[in-house]
Amino acid sequence: MHLQETHMESYEDFYKLEARISIDFLPENFDQLEKIIVNFDNYFPVVKDAIAVEFKQKHYKIIQQAKRIWLNMYMEAYEVKVQENTHLTEQEFKQLKLMKTNLTSVSHAHDRTTSSGGDDVINAFLNYMNHRTKRMMEEIFYDKIPVYRKQLLRHRRRLQLKKQLPRVSVLPKVIIDLIYHPFTATQLAYLSRGYYHFQQFDLI
Repeated sequence: MHLQETHMESYEDFYKLEARISIDFLPENFDQLEKIIVNFDNYFPVVKDAIAVEFKQKHYKIIQQAKRIWLNMYMEAYEVKVQENTHLTEQEFKQLKLMKTNLTSVSHAHDRTTSSGGDDVINAFLNYMNHRTKRMMEEIFYDKIPVYRKQLLRHRRRLQLKKQLPRVSVLPKVIIDLIYHPFTATQLAYLSRGYYHFQQFDLI
């Protein structure tokens, strides 16, 4: 029972991280990279020439790449944890099934009525565990994660209004190496969706 709960917790943590990635709102420790890697605005507060723009773009790319590497390590760690727990859970189920097989074998040599009682108990327990696992997974997918995602979105909006969101995203972003350009933030975000997004629409 404890192993099953641990297994479900690792799944829940994994899907919570996926929810954060989907709305571009990573855990707070990822934002520390923006503080560790020096901000070029401190060195180019007034200068607005092409060199300053180039350095700022490189600064953005360095942080973005660092965040992506860190995120990949996070994802791999969660995947390993889920796989380990899955393996342990499967081993426990195999032990129970082996116990059931042994009881069935014993029933042929001794009293069948007495052995079948133990067999029924194991069957009932296996069915209960399978049902419980399915119910816990449904609770994670349909209850916990949607609520968690809504809470994240509300928190993200509050930070956005206060202009406290991280400056560097792990998501693809159009980078324009110009001092001035006519695009708004919304237009750049739309362009960052990429070629495959525009393929979904029929252009006339």
